[in-house]
Amino acid sequence: SPGASGGAGAAGATIAAAARGFGEPLEILQIPFSVGGTADDAIAQLLAADPRPFLITMVTGPREMATIAGGIFQGGHQQFQIIGAGPSWNVGLLANEALVPLLQATFFNAAPWAGWDFDSPGHEAMRSAAAANERSPSNGYVAGWVFQYNILALLETAIENGDLSKAGLAATAGELDDVDYEGMLPNRSFVGDAADHAERGTIISRVDPAASDGLAPATPLFTSPLAAAYDFSGPCFAP
Repeated sequence: SPGASGGAGAAGATIAAAARGFGEPLEILQIPFSVGGTADDAIAQLLAADPRPFLITMVTGPREMATIAGGIFQGGHQQFQIIGAGPSWNVGLLANEALVPLLQATFFNAAPWAGWDFDSPGHEAMRSAAAANERSPSNGYVAGWVFQYNILALLETAIENGDLSKAGLAATAGELDDVDYEGMLPNRSFVGDAADHAERGTIISRVDPAASDGLAPATPLFTSPLAAAYDFSGPCFAP
């Protein structure tokens, strides 16, 4: 999808492909369905690719991802795998029972944290809050809960410092050296340069209809050698 998120995903895939000696990947722009896009062109390009891609990375919404996956399969290309960024999955896709076996066979979700059912104090607190507010399981809710830890730490520290101005918050952000994510992420520092505190870990999840949010971890949290060595001193993509 166009924009910072899609651009960064495409740039990351290109960087990884080059580092692994795979050459220049086929890059396809997918306009979101919400603004009138269709998957027809993306499906046609993937089916026409020579050689046809075995590994497809997607930074799209869930409807776009599922439509493209189904279109590729129906077009006769059955040897492919999809690695989708976090927002490419939604538990609502399980309602399409005919599509679930294909997604189980081809789709993997990549995110910096585990899904709804993971066992950590943070996940337990999240589930309790969701139940109290009558919120159903979703990977979007998980992401929102994870994001609040550093914001909470920032505000609490700024209050202790007695300075909630924009300048005070900016200065305080550079002082956060041990943000506790209650096991949802490793404790994290925001002190130093961007490369010093960039999040480099990934959990790969697979489709599991028995899981509350439709995803179950296929790997533990890991950091690849490529991610560990990458210099995050500047953006890999600038819109």
